Amino acid sequence: MIKKEKIIESGKFLGNQFDLMLDWIKKRRFKEIEIVITLNQTVSDKLEVFGKVLKTENYNLYQDYLFILADKITFEEKNYKISAQIIKISPERKPIPFVNTIKRVLNKKNEKKLQIINNIILFNKDEVASDILFELKSSIPPKPDENVIFIENDIKSATEYLNTKLLKYYFKVVVSGVYTILDKEYNWTLYGEILWSEFRNSGKLIMDIETISPSSLQVDKLIVIEGKKRNLTEAKIYGMVYKQLPFTNSKREKGFHPECIVFIQNDEREDNEKLIHIEDVTVKFGDRIILDKINMEVNKGEIVGIIGESGAGKSTTIKAILGELKYEGKITAFGIDARFTKRIASKIGYVPQDLSLIYHEFTPLENMIHFGRQFGLDEEIITRKSKRILTDLNIPNFMDVPVASLSGGQKRRVSVAIALVHDPEILILDEPTSGLDPMTRFELWKYLDWINKKYGKTLIVISHYLDEIEYSDRSAVYLVGVGMHDFDTPMNLKLSLPGGGTSIEITLRTIDIRALDVLKEIIGVSHVIQRGERIRILLIDEETNADGHIIEEIKERFKENKIDIFEIEEGVVTDMIDYFTVKSQMLGSGQNFETHRIKTKEVA
Repeated sequence: MIKKEKIIESGKFLGNQFDLMLDWIKKRRFKEIEIVITLNQTVSDKLEVFGKVLKTENYNLYQDYLFILADKITFEEKNYKISAQIIKISPERKPIPFVNTIKRVLNKKNEKKLQIINNIILFNKDEVASDILFELKSSIPPKPDENVIFIENDIKSATEYLNTKLLKYYFKVVVSGVYTILDKEYNWTLYGEILWSEFRNSGKLIMDIETISPSSLQVDKLIVIEGKKRNLTEAKIYGMVYKQLPFTNSKREKGFHPECIVFIQNDEREDNEKLIHIEDVTVKFGDRIILDKINMEVNKGEIVGIIGESGAGKSTTIKAILGELKYEGKITAFGIDARFTKRIASKIGYVPQDLSLIYHEFTPLENMIHFGRQFGLDEEIITRKSKRILTDLNIPNFMDVPVASLSGGQKRRVSVAIALVHDPEILILDEPTSGLDPMTRFELWKYLDWINKKYGKTLIVISHYLDEIEYSDRSAVYLVGVGMHDFDTPMNLKLSLPGGGTSIEITLRTIDIRALDVLKEIIGVSHVIQRGERIRILLIDEETNADGHIIEEIKERFKENKIDIFEIEEGVVTDMIDYFTVKSQMLGSGQNFETHRIKTKEVA
């Protein structure tokens, strides 16, 4: 894969251009965006806030608000370094209390004691155009999910987000909210690190506090956030002296009401155990090479997808991992050579594509007892465990009826349950959604995600449904005639496309096959993808249409050829259908990405 250079775009917006600024950010959904907010632009009264734009775990903004993570303030040409502060920017018909609050604090305290008391910037976007300036720079982030925010009702998703992320990365955390006592409200911001070892051993999120704002707040260094309840706002914080401080659902209640939490992803853990390691593996059938020196690894707690076209080598890779065929190179599972299958068999659960391997005349419970005995498990233990698993997979009412009477989706879940009976560390699923309708496929993936998070199982899932790559943490991409082509996160795979993960999308009033040829003639266009009445255009890179000339040329050429456009939209996020289409075109024509870009630029 070609390593992309860090591309920087910039934009400036006044207060009355707030909505335009939000559109600018949304079009750079997957980019890291630095922001400088200038308030009162006269030199003697100038205040600047520096930080980064915060987004949700799905890279979106929250409604019409903007949240930033601030780390520096400049006032009257003096720099003040601050601990991480969550600041909300809201265009409402109110004054700007944030400005005056910061000024009072700066005049009273030295720079070492700088605090932000009121973490909100409110302004009237219709009246203060010259009083507030937003300056932004966007670039490709060094790693995905670097800063993720959860607010109010979405805070309950924070614990689930961390369940798998904490296995891979160190995290800093910023919690901002309101503490209510004796009918008075106090804004608190806590900044620190989540202790993964404690989370792993106790199931609790323990936060090692580094800074507290305001600094006069007396809280013990370690506070424990109970992680058992799904809704974090229903949990409780305890100090080292065990003084109870409840998380509340409302500011009116006594206690701490968290309004937002930001997780800051840091370095990858050195202790992140690699369960499976594949190095330079080649598989041949006679003179035919199926896999050619492939490399990948599976980390504990991941969902790894093996996605691609039928006949591309996906199942061959799994058979090599399971030691079922000969290969050249190195494969280790749990640090053991994969050829020693008996030593790793108990650590792996396998869900075959072929449902006929289940005994259809048996009930689900009888199937689980039968297969559990093969691992030397006691029948009473198997029965107790099986009932729990079948209940968790939402088929408790069918555990005593023959498998033959179950629906396709229920049979798949029984197959998954059987593979879990001996409590393996890795679950390998071969085309588990094959033959299922879209709704049942989605439902099965919900259960697989649940098994990954709640059971702590590492999943390797084979699929030929290209959209299912989005469910994985990382995926190996397989193409017919190529074998394994790439291995990365879904986001990085899409960012590797021309245009950096975004495209121009045209919707035609009626399908016109001439449109493709017209678009391919435009200098700067890398690939054109027909999707019914919609056509997606991938440009050479993000800068190609910076001044909008590509859009104008498309309109002119379509007008000349009497091709009727219903709608044209830029900044449309590419998906995995686009990825496979483009990669197949590139490799099918014998071109690689680098030479394709060079040739296109030469024409320009």
